[in-house]
Amino acid sequence: MSGVEVKKLSQRELEALEPVTEKLEEAKLQLLDYQSRLEKKSDDRLKLQLISVVAVGFERVVWQTVGQY
Repeated sequence: MSGVEVKKLSQRELEALEPVTEKLEEAKLQLLDYQSRLEKKSDDRLKLQLISVVAVGFERVVWQTVGQY
């Protein structure tokens, strides 16, 4: 997909692309693992908001909130 084609897609269309959904899921799993390890070290003092971010080439960015305290 060219940069011009990517620019024309809506946020929802970008999120629906298979490579994007796969990368968002990978990012979510990484965030949840990292969150778990941080919480063990912090004695519940952290207030984390988890956001996964995926770059679609150099043209666009897709993000999703994973969790929030």
